[in-house]
Amino acid sequence: MMHLKDVVIVMKNDDKLPVLVFSVGSAKDPEGKDGLAHLCEHLIFIELTKRGIRQRESAATSYIHTSFFMNFDEDTKVEDIVNIIHSMEITEEMLESEKNIILNESYMTNVDIDKESLLLSFLYSQKPDSKLTTPSCINNITVEDVKTFLEQ
Repeated sequence: MMHLKDVVIVMKNDDKLPVLVFSVGSAKDPEGKDGLAHLCEHLIFIELTKRGIRQRESAATSYIHTSFFMNFDEDTKVEDIVNIIHSMEITEEMLESEKNIILNESYMTNVDIDKESLLLSFLYSQKPDSKLTTPSCINNITVEDVKTFLEQ
């Protein structure tokens, strides 16, 4: 689901670092795989860092977007970043490690369904955002699920 046509680059006003935004968020999580977009965000962040694309602070997955706060040089093209994402080698060990991190993050968040999530779930006929990921959904995600999600 991470295609070049889905990418928007936004310049931040405060420090001029670009934000790479994919129009893919938790609304695209398949049924029973809540948290897949968030898990992919973590795996992509690791891969981009490993490949030398500097990132500031973090990345974030919302209901409709996944954003990466980046500091890439003028030689780096968005196409290069998308190609890196599509050529990622995802191992079972990587996946399990990031699943644990996602689960720990979910335990630290407020699991009360807020009004925005309810509105979005009504408007998009989808479940609320990924902060409501359950252990059973995360543990149900496989390497093949991640690859399929990134390739669609």
